[in-house]
Amino acid sequence: IRQAHYRVTRERVGGQARVLAIQDTTDLNYAGKQVAEELGHLSNQHAQGLRMHSTLAVSEAGVPLGLIDQQKWSREGESKGKAQARRKKDTAEKESQRWLTAVQAAEQLVPEDTEIVHVADREGDIYALLAVERQARSHLLIRMTHNRRVEHEQRYVWEAIRQAPIAGEISVQVTQQANRAARLARVAVRFLTLTIRPPHQRAGPGVQMQFILAEEQDAPAGVDPILWLLATDLPITGLEDALQCISYYSLRWLIERFHFVLKSGCRIENLSLQTPDRLLRALAIYSIVAWRLLWLTYEARQAPDQPCTVVLKTHEWQALYCTIHQTPIPPSEPPSLYQAVVWI
Repeated sequence: IRQAHYRVTRERVGGQARVLAIQDTTDLNYAGKQVAEELGHLSNQHAQGLRMHSTLAVSEAGVPLGLIDQQKWSREGESKGKAQARRKKDTAEKESQRWLTAVQAAEQLVPEDTEIVHVADREGDIYALLAVERQARSHLLIRMTHNRRVEHEQRYVWEAIRQAPIAGEISVQVTQQANRAARLARVAVRFLTLTIRPPHQRAGPGVQMQFILAEEQDAPAGVDPILWLLATDLPITGLEDALQCISYYSLRWLIERFHFVLKSGCRIENLSLQTPDRLLRALAIYSIVAWRLLWLTYEARQAPDQPCTVVLKTHEWQALYCTIHQTPIPPSEPPSLYQAVVWI
């Protein structure tokens, strides 16, 4: 089921000069369901279910093009001693291997004439991913969380990047949320090339990366200021390149929206299937549905007045109309894409 979707994703990616491969992990909780007895625990030891790591192909303009890779696994219970032993294992034996596997999957699926930018949040800040062997067309863009040691007089990345001069400032519109008011944030941008020193347990010369710091200036009291430290191996020759990377990272929210649609719209955690095999098949189908809903939403926002036939076949929009309006007779002209998406 999933392989068929991957093939069509490859077709949509074809012709793109550069595509973003955005990764993220989520938990699927089936506690209380019969299938949970055959699944492992999640981050919460009292919850049972699956962990799922998805990679979504996104165009530079922000169009969700489809899934590239999706990995699922369940955890076995482990004591504190086993957890400590796990930290000493090679990356290939740990859950963090999922980031590297997704990179390899993207390189295999994306056509060779298309550049790939692998985008990950702070959970992807692992040295094994930063140092992973990649094709020349394959780049990383990762939000950093660790204050890594670097070859610099300041010794650590956060201290070093803050010594770099401000290359420019940008205005960022921060949307309103339940616990914060909308505001126009003034964000200073710095960038610097640094070599990350390998961890003590790894030998090697280190990894050279470009670091970009986007830091809000004079943020209002009581709010969390914008603070992104990004690492990339894309060339950064000036402010324009740095802003391009910031723009790419801002599209990372699409993978979170994908998981949100899967859980909230498709209600994947409400399924009462009784065996893991059936659950995995359902996940494959609903993942395609979730991507399609995400894509439809994007298209409807970009061009709401175009006829819905750009994304729906004739029998699809007619069936949709008749279902919504409880009539056997559809109109002669198709509705707008916006109206069709509202009905969906």
